[in-house]
Formats: sequence, structure tokens, C-alpha cells
Amino acid sequence: MNPNSHKQYLNVLIKNGHYKKRTYNKAEVILPKARSSDKIYYIKKGYIKASYISEKGYETIAIILIKNQVFGINIYFYSTYSYFSYSSINDSVIYEFEVENLSKLKNTDTCLIPLLLLGEEYFEMEKRIRILNLRCAKKRLALSLIELQEKLSCLSSSSNHDDINYPFNQNELADYTRTSRVTTNNFLNEFKKKSLLEYKNQHLFLKKDFFRMFDLQ
Repeated sequence: MNPNSHKQYLNVLIKNGHYKKRTYNKAEVILPKARSSDKIYYIKKGYIKASYISEKGYETIAIILIKNQVFGINIYFYSTYSYFSYSSINDSVIYEFEVENLSKLKNTDTCLIPLLLLGEEYFEMEKRIRILNLRCAKKRLALSLIELQEKLSCLSSSSNHDDINYPFNQNELADYTRTSRVTTNNFLNEFKKKSLLEYKNQHLFLKKDFFRMFDLQ
């Protein structure tokens, strides 16, 4: 089976009009936690965050999803409720598919498509868990920034290099890396003083030496 068959199948559904296009404003909730849903969500444009409220009442960001990624597929298998709340980081366009359209799949290959979609969603979570399990806070921050660059970088007209279109304030970044705000701020200042990164007006650029810091080339 072609490893991209699940994306091809979604494209077939789109071509045949078996979807609804929705536009969400910045910070708008798409799928609340514990909300019953019969839809699968495909990101056509924008950035989406999956988060939950901690025992102390703070929002905890679990993962960030980007264009061409899918969420909500878990309800197809074992639950009609979402563990996370999904909301837009910026203005986003989402294609929504009714679960019943996937339930109509008959042959062996296409029946694997929901599993591939689920595996893709959980692969993102697994990557985050691996980073958050690191005991070294500085390395957690470094790997998280590299992850953000891979997902959110775009060519800056002012600097002529790929900048991270930075979606967090320092409190949110500290939460994302499970590190205190003070520690996060100290590390960012250290990186900046060592000319490992540049940061200005919600744009962040990681220099080559940043990747060499922990042999992360």
C-alpha cells in the first residue's frame, strides 16, 4: 500500500465534495475537550495547537499541528470524545470530514487508511513525549525550538533567511518545554549572547552553531 494513500484518499473526498470548509480566527476553539464529535479535521492552512488544562488550572500545550496534518481521528476507533482542546494559533482553514464517510470503506487497502491517519496523529505526540522526557532543560528547549523551526519557518523578507514565525510568548514556551519561565528566559538570553539565535518581533532564527551545541546537525 502506498504510504501516502491516506492523504490521497482525503484528496479524493475533497475532489468529490465530501467535506466542509471552515475558517477559524486566531485563538478560536475548533474542537473542545470532551466534546462529542463525528468529524475528522484536516488542516488546509494555518497552525493548530492541542492543549489541555492542568490540575493547577493552566493551559498546557501538548503539540502543534501544521498544514496537511489531521486530528480527531481517535474517535473513529474508541471514543466520541477528544482528550485535548484544539484551537487555531493563527487564522486557519480546516476541511472537516464526516466519520461515516470513512466507515463506508470496504476493501482491505482503504480500511487501513484510518489506521494510518491515527498513526500519523500519535507519531506527533510520541515525538513530543521523547523531548519532554529529557532531564536536561536546556536540551528540551533546544529540541523544541528546532521542532518549531521545522514546522513554522518561513522566508523573511527583512532578513532573507528562514525565520520561525514564533507562536508563543515566554510563558507559553516555558509551558511547552515544561520548564519555568525564569529558566527559559535565562537560556534564551544565553543563546542570544553566544550568537546562537536571533529574536525580534515574534520572529526567531536559529544559527548553524545552535545545532552544533548538542550535536543536532
